[in-house]
Amino acid sequence: MHDKQVRRRRAVLGLLVVISLILLTAYFGESSSSPLHSVQRGIVAVLFVADLGHDRSREAKLTVAQELFREAAREAAEAGLKNTEILELAQKIIKGK
Repeated sequence: MHDKQVRRRRAVLGLLVVISLILLTAYFGESSSSPLHSVQRGIVAVLFVADLGHDRSREAKLTVAQELFREAAREAAEAGLKNTEILELAQKIIKGK
């Protein structure tokens, strides 16, 4: 049973290596308008859009954090804290103290 699994895994590995070599040969042997290049451009476009979604999410979180900080600073000022005290408090919070 163990030998059968090893042979099967080696056969799959060999098949994947052969397919990879065929695809690489076809990719570099064709012009830039070939189907393989089109597929690559499509995959890159999808991944680029997904990366932009991550950036937008980061920007949205940054905007929310800024609004929360502004609100907290406004509340602290209304409570009578001076700007320097608010900055010191913010620095302590950022440093985790």
